[in-house]
Amino acid sequence: MIGNDLATRLGLKPGDALELAGKNNITRLRISGIVSTGGEEDALLFMALPELQQAIDLDGQLTLCDSW
Repeated sequence: MIGNDLATRLGLKPGDALELAGKNNITRLRISGIVSTGGEEDALLFMALPELQQAIDLDGQLTLCDSW
């Protein structure tokens, strides 16, 4: 999912693809929906932790933090 402001800035909508370039690979993501809260979440990209780890070549090196 992608925040409303980021989606607008990148010209993306649900169903569109987004490519993230890591050091050694490119991860292709499909936009499943738009998040619109009126807050800072509107500028963020939301993805599963394993996908993020793979995209930036840090498998097993990032952890989930439950507090911001």
